[in-house]
Amino acid sequence: MHRFLLLVWLILSCAMMPAQAAQVRSYDDIVESGVLKVAVYDNFPPYSYRADGKPRGVDVDLAAKLAEGLGLKLELLWVTPGETLDDDLRNFIWKGHYLRRDVLADVMLRVPYDREFSLRRNDVGELVNELVAMFGPYQRERWQMAYDDRRMDDVPSVAVFQYHPIGVEVESVPSFYMTSVFNGRMAANTHHYPTPRLAFDAMVKGEVDATMAMRGEIDWLVAQAADSHLKLAENAIPTWAVRPGIWAWRYMNPTASWPTLWKRYSSRWSTTAVWSRSTRPTACATKNPSCTSKGRARWSIAECRSGVKRRLEMPMRTLMLTLLLLGPAYLQAGEPDPLQSVMWEHHHRNLLKGEPYVFDERVRVQLPPFAEDARQVPVLIDARELGEDVVRIEAWADLNPIPRIFTFEPGEKALPLVAIRIRVEQATPVRAAVLTRDGVWHMGGAKVDAAGGGCTAPSVVRAQPGWEDHLGEVLGGRFPRGDASRLRMQISHPMDNGLVGGIPEFFLNQAVLRGADGQPLATLELYPAVAENPTISLELKTDEPAQLWLRDNNGNEFEAAL
Repeated sequence: MHRFLLLVWLILSCAMMPAQAAQVRSYDDIVESGVLKVAVYDNFPPYSYRADGKPRGVDVDLAAKLAEGLGLKLELLWVTPGETLDDDLRNFIWKGHYLRRDVLADVMLRVPYDREFSLRRNDVGELVNELVAMFGPYQRERWQMAYDDRRMDDVPSVAVFQYHPIGVEVESVPSFYMTSVFNGRMAANTHHYPTPRLAFDAMVKGEVDATMAMRGEIDWLVAQAADSHLKLAENAIPTWAVRPGIWAWRYMNPTASWPTLWKRYSSRWSTTAVWSRSTRPTACATKNPSCTSKGRARWSIAECRSGVKRRLEMPMRTLMLTLLLLGPAYLQAGEPDPLQSVMWEHHHRNLLKGEPYVFDERVRVQLPPFAEDARQVPVLIDARELGEDVVRIEAWADLNPIPRIFTFEPGEKALPLVAIRIRVEQATPVRAAVLTRDGVWHMGGAKVDAAGGGCTAPSVVRAQPGWEDHLGEVLGGRFPRGDASRLRMQISHPMDNGLVGGIPEFFLNQAVLRGADGQPLATLELYPAVAENPTISLELKTDEPAQLWLRDNNGNEFEAAL
């Protein structure tokens, strides 16, 4: 009986004993220990992984350089991601996992950074991550596609995955995007896998034609596969620009050490100063030095205050990052985008081949502030103020699934002015790039707001009985404008863009305006972003007779005298 009572007393005593508190170390304790503890995610190449029993990866090397800069020995804590980022911060930064409460990191790398996320509050108004300081975004991440050119020629738009299978990680942003965009038309061809590596392996085996994951992972996997048929797609997912600026390590030269470090793991370090919600920069996290918990000072130097403004005086100041706000003027060869579009860099590289440009108010783009009908949006592009130097005009809508609108080459007797109607899938900047004889692109643009769906809405033309009998008919006229004349034309054509289920591409792609002598006055190359039954206006310097010649992608040719 006495033994039984003694056993009960021991059990109750143990139950009432407080659990061992997580030991969050002060900066002095870190220095005194001679060891910096850094948490990195396990099995996450190219950022943190183990090869032949040795730690490898971008984050591993960054952690080593940080410890070296502080004169400390590095201790890596290999962690497994939880269900949410909040779980990871709690388990590895400020509290500890319930199975190993005595194991905490001083710093954690590869934390998605978002200021709004770091300042979230719960239902009683308290900061959700009050005990964590998220700081120092050090890399811009984005989504990337890879494809096998033995089964796909190119990825001009994500719309091609209506016809080609693509592999993505389950419950990821690519999974959500590919199964929901364009009213779910690509859901049937979206195959899900537990990890990006397994999705990539499926592409190698021929189960899918492409895969999508974070750019660092895709770059790494393509490099490891060493297969010349596996290519990186140049397209990007539309994203939302939120916040400019990046931060840089105090102990490393960001313009010298960093690109070399990323290149070591077949990855790219992006310093672009515009980032997006769906591809947030990667940052560091540590215990918030301004807070106390249950009377025990953690990193506390200053008191906690309500709201966002609080005095942070860190004893870890030599461990933290120095703020280097690198504006776009220092990061890019050209000017910052006045329309602040996340797709500008992509279109400059792919449509303009990265050639020199300048944003020029003389290139005017006029369109309504709101598109009442997203299938018929009027656009006027006027570059007459550039005079006789205009060689070519490129027009596109940044966030359309098929962005290009037209390529216009005015002859000696044509003015650099085009009015046209287009389709928009969502609110988007619309741009005109005017190439002059000196080889510089002069950029103009404007934004249009829209309810959306203009590119994926069913055709109105095809719903009209007998539309085939009027295919290619041209209605229009010629109107004098002083010494010049304006041509306004409407061509009967459905202009199918291939984004409506069961209807392939069928659109006008070439137009040439010829004079009485048969010589071209102007040429126009059209793309599927042009509205159905397209309306086009051009201006000529003369009033001589003109002949319009048209051809669509099926080889049908049409002519009309104006």
